[in-house]
Amino acid sequence: KKMTWVFHDEVGQPHPQSNIRPFLLNGKNDESPSEKYLRKMRSDVQQWNHEFWLEQNANFQHCKKEFISKRYSNRKMVDSSDEGVNLHPDELAGFYRRFLNDNYKMHINYNKEWYKKNFYLLALTIYTKLNGILRKIILQRT
Repeated sequence: KKMTWVFHDEVGQPHPQSNIRPFLLNGKNDESPSEKYLRKMRSDVQQWNHEFWLEQNANFQHCKKEFISKRYSNRKMVDSSDEGVNLHPDELAGFYRRFLNDNYKMHINYNKEWYKKNFYLLALTIYTKLNGILRKIILQRT
């Protein structure tokens, strides 16, 4: 008998600030304790990921706005015309580079934690799937 892998999760549109796509983890009627735990852990990791990027993207937008505002005010002092100020891509590239360098340690820590959480989910998924296979084998023999 061929085993099929069926997932009943639904994926939504990206969150406007975190850019993380939320997913709804639907449980089954006959869900085992390990399946319930796996679903809860997946939900917890999703929430952790969303919160990190929500805060990180808000910080990025705030810093970028400050950078542009400072550049704009500096140029206004030099050029008193009322024309809008367009930043050169190299100026923004410098901002992006500084922002990434300033947040390097935080991103490294995020990546380490992300890998730990996802490898744990992978191990838990393997355990849960093997547990389900063993349950089916035992039920077929009785």
